[in-house]
Parts: sequence; structure tokens; C-alpha cells
Amino acid sequence: MAAALAFAVLAPASPAQADEVTLIDGITALPVAEEIRDGYKRELYPHWKDDDLRREALWFERG
Repeated sequence: MAAALAFAVLAPASPAQADEVTLIDGITALPVAEEIRDGYKRELYPHWKDDDLRREALWFERG
């Protein structure tokens, strides 16, 4: 997403696109909404039934 915004800022503006938007302004203009968790059902993910595997994957992806 940031790459797309950066490209939009760095791309040459055509006469129809005379307004320039900085990356920070573009990010600031993005809408912020509450997270929606409706529809998640743990039983749809049987591979997570192994708690050791789940714990290991979450630890690995913790960043």
C-alpha cells in the first residue's frame, strides 16, 4: 500500500492531475475503522487444533 502511495506521489502529474499529495497526507487521509471480527470460526481452521503448532507459529510470526 505504501509503495502504491509513494508511486502515486512520484509519478509525473498529468494536466488532469494538477493536485499533488505527499505520502504523509495520503496516509493521513486513509479512513480508520474498528476491526471487525465477525465471521471468524476457529473450527474452520482445524490445523490450529494442535496448540503446540499454533503457539510455535504465533511465536515465529511475532515479528
